[in-house]
Amino acid sequence: MRLRKILSVGCLVMILMVACGSDDDGIRYDVDSLGGVWMSFTAGSGFNNVKWIVFDGEGYIIDDLPRMGLHEITESDLTGYTLGSYSVNNRNVQASTAYTNYVFEWNDMNTLTREGYTYKYYRCTVNDNMRLNGSWTTYSNTSDPYLDQPGARPVLTLSSDGTFTDRGLWVTNFTDPYANAEASPGNGTYQVLNYTLILTYSDGRVRKRSFTGTVNQDPSKNATLLYIGNNPVHKR
Repeated sequence: MRLRKILSVGCLVMILMVACGSDDDGIRYDVDSLGGVWMSFTAGSGFNNVKWIVFDGEGYIIDDLPRMGLHEITESDLTGYTLGSYSVNNRNVQASTAYTNYVFEWNDMNTLTREGYTYKYYRCTVNDNMRLNGSWTTYSNTSDPYLDQPGARPVLTLSSDGTFTDRGLWVTNFTDPYANAEASPGNGTYQVLNYTLILTYSDGRVRKRSFTGTVNQDPSKNATLLYIGNNPVHKR
């Protein structure tokens, strides 16, 4: 699995979007230009109705978005993920793994239609070093009074100055939120790099999780629903 282009697809996407705008004239529909993270919603509900594919820009795919994100990813980090290859012929994209064959029609620079399916894949828009301002929770009812009570709660706050407060987004036992030191609440600074949210805690912990908006929505403009570690979090 070649990873060089995975580590630079964020810049590639932005170059294409700025240079080409909404006009398809002059856009190259090729292996390199397809590089990026693509997301779709499928029929059904819950976690199984969201799907990601990573095209690395050199003809290789990851048939999912790694939960730890793509920043400084190595081949050993991909153990357990399904890898494959892809090719582009005009606007026809063919991708395959040991388990699945995909045929896509590349409708426009940021949209893929899968042959035989009604849903589409959209190129995720995540800018390196973006800043957000707000709080997010795993609760779909973001007004639940429980979230405002003192103590550990499944809420992550990201501030525009690059700091964060994690009240316990990864805590599983709220009666003893510090039982698992790695998942315990804390605060520190954050970065967004290569579809990865990097939280550096003041106690020295570093947590890396995949980061996207919803399909092609830019989180800097619409952060109502984000995906962190491939899990949905709702803005309060």
